[in-house]
Amino acid sequence: MRIHGFFTLSALASAAAFVAPKASTHHSSSARASQLYAATVSVEEARASDTIVHREGYDAMAWEKGFQNVESEACYELDGEFPDDLVGTFFQNGHTKFYVSDDEFHVHPFDADGMVQAVTFGKNKAWFRNRYIQTPGYLQELKENKVCKRGVFGTARNKGKWWSNIFDVDFKNVANTHVLFMGDEELYALWEAGAPFQIDPTTLETIGESSLYGAINDGEIANNRYAAHYKIDPIRQQVCGFSILPGDKDPANSHKICVMEHDQKDNRLLYQKTYPFDGLGVAHDCAITENYFIFLQAPFDFEPIPLILGLKGAAECIVFDEEAEHGKLILIPRGDKQKEPVVIDVPTYFSFHTSNAFEDDEGNVILDMVVAKSDYKKLAMAGEETGYRERPIWEGINWAKDVPANELLRITLDPKKF
Repeated sequence: MRIHGFFTLSALASAAAFVAPKASTHHSSSARASQLYAATVSVEEARASDTIVHREGYDAMAWEKGFQNVESEACYELDGEFPDDLVGTFFQNGHTKFYVSDDEFHVHPFDADGMVQAVTFGKNKAWFRNRYIQTPGYLQELKENKVCKRGVFGTARNKGKWWSNIFDVDFKNVANTHVLFMGDEELYALWEAGAPFQIDPTTLETIGESSLYGAINDGEIANNRYAAHYKIDPIRQQVCGFSILPGDKDPANSHKICVMEHDQKDNRLLYQKTYPFDGLGVAHDCAITENYFIFLQAPFDFEPIPLILGLKGAAECIVFDEEAEHGKLILIPRGDKQKEPVVIDVPTYFSFHTSNAFEDDEGNVILDMVVAKSDYKKLAMAGEETGYRERPIWEGINWAKDVPANELLRITLDPKKF
């Protein structure tokens, strides 16, 4: 079947997207999401609410069941009847192959291979299908039945033996984080440290790595990756993407942010610009308003020696600076304009995801994001292991105690004052 139109549900499920017929309205869905996520909820309010499930007392066994390999790829009709006005396809991507063999595994779920799942609705029926993304790393490990490439979050060859990993910083593109649907029939699987993989939206067959119409290039604006958490501008019908790149002179203490926008209808790359910044850049998500891309830069340091020696993955070498006085909020002007970014000091939060952003009638920028006020390693479940893990990190982790609480935070600022 041919699939038309697109709107994202990334505020609800960060790895999913729903593709609807062209007759569906984009603006009403966006406006409803803005109203829904404009509210700010503190941790205390969440715990006091009867409508929000508290994480205290969670089912550990149920939690661990979420980290079992999906062994089958299937296509079948789902039982039941569905609303006749529900028409389109829901795509979802996520880490799915956790165990490579009986005695080798990805030590962290974020290192596991990605799988695209799809549910197509129409004529009161629904059909399910799923398929692993056929990246070179996935195919090699499937053939050799062992870990063949290092993972960003600590997975290593030969069960972590340093001599099998030393000087190797070529990490596996697991394509496991998000999906992007552009134009009328182009589907991509995304992972923020590498190029997108194009997927056939009907069969879910992997077509191969994509330059995303010139976004991935070796030209004047050299860029070898496309971050997983783009944003959709429903008014201009543009896809707003970015990538975080190492700095040219001192990668451990500087970075570049490359922003770009594609036309959602014909997929054209409208513009691409790169800006240098001080400090280590670890932005997993962004927000957009009418005039800005918004990024939070938390105070991080990077310890490269364990990475180069094959002792730790890249994420395990990131250190949150507990002594830092502030982090930074970076506002990059949208469009191919000769305007400089606005950099603003903010408290030392860390954030994986934004929730909402907009500009009010007075030109203020309002940003809602999910933040934590403590160690990034605990938040990312990167752990404090001094050696290679004998068992995966999800076995034995206490979600309620070991992972810091998050809360919704609203920041209101006037860019003209900075």
